[in-house]
Amino acid sequence: MVIATVLSATAVTLALADGISNGNTDATDYQNDLYIVENTLGKDIDGRNIVILSNDVADSGVSNIKIKETFDDVETSKDVLVFGNTWIKNIDADYISEKVKYYANSGNPIISLSRSSDFLYSKNTGLASSYSADDDIRCIYYDVLNDVTYCYGTSGCTPEESLKLAYAWAEEVLTESSSKMMINSSDNGFLWSQKLQSSHTQDDGNFGRMNIKSFYSVLEEDDDGKSFVLTEYQLQGVPFETSSDWDNWIGVSGMEVSTQVGNYSADLLTYGPSSSSGGSRAISVNLSANVSINDIGAAIGKSWSYNVPDLTVRDRSDFSLNKFSTVEEHFVGDEASNKSDTLLMEPGKIVSTSGNDGQIYDETDYYSVTFYKDRTLLPDQHSTISKEMIVSF
Repeated sequence: MVIATVLSATAVTLALADGISNGNTDATDYQNDLYIVENTLGKDIDGRNIVILSNDVADSGVSNIKIKETFDDVETSKDVLVFGNTWIKNIDADYISEKVKYYANSGNPIISLSRSSDFLYSKNTGLASSYSADDDIRCIYYDVLNDVTYCYGTSGCTPEESLKLAYAWAEEVLTESSSKMMINSSDNGFLWSQKLQSSHTQDDGNFGRMNIKSFYSVLEEDDDGKSFVLTEYQLQGVPFETSSDWDNWIGVSGMEVSTQVGNYSADLLTYGPSSSSGGSRAISVNLSANVSINDIGAAIGKSWSYNVPDLTVRDRSDFSLNKFSTVEEHFVGDEASNKSDTLLMEPGKIVSTSGNDGQIYDETDYYSVTFYKDRTLLPDQHSTISKEMIVSF
């Protein structure tokens, strides 16, 4: 890349030590690399400036990319903020927590290139959050108009790929939030207001990618202080193409979505799907619960369906433990025409919650995708990608 012809001389010699703390690559490998700037050149995210917070201030040479050490002159609700790993470690924790809370609540998209990003959690921002403990990148955007929070993270990806995915996420959510109101109508006329969209990308370089995109909507509290939370999960397994002469093909052999409901007087009311026999079919998710809203009996719910090939759905939920768990086992074999296809799983649930200390709800979501690799002469292989997400709002 002809970065030297684009950046000023000062920027070319910049020792940008703000690398991503990646699970596969030590951040010190990137101490003298300009990859944050390099991978940001030419980016235009919804016409906004991109402000890179770094210990080394320089002119990027590009009009929409600013490199700063402090938040001075950051345009509230407009600029996209990118935090470098080393910068985070060298900044006072209370200072960054205060600034993040302000700019996140003002609608500034924030991309943090560090695992040390606890300041993005709900307990600091007061916004909804959904992250994993081992995220390599964490992102947040609060749509002030619609009162919806978007969270995104990556793990297992290269630093360059993580940054590329983060910018693509920012562009997507800014476009989406500006184009529609986040209201979902239930089957019986009740309105669910979306509060959180949680997304994550995790790679296993030898087998495939797991993508998560889950939607959390709330039916606001009744006179008894009780709210209802609808979750619509999307879990995608993407097999990679084989790169070795010893490998024939890679497919998705299993997927799982599980939830442990949190401690805020919450109860699992309904979930789906439950179970089905094998074969290619449309899987129906029918969520329905009889509840009392403002002392009036009512039925709430939502329904949808999705198509999946050659599977068995196994229900491992437990009402007594407030645990939802559904597993899809996919048939993969040489004779399956779709053995290497991307697969999508879309279960859901409804819980009731009374909230506590200003929070409505919390839960721990678990996702996993198991890949199968068919090999020549060598033993076949399985590999499972899993992710545990802490959700609160």
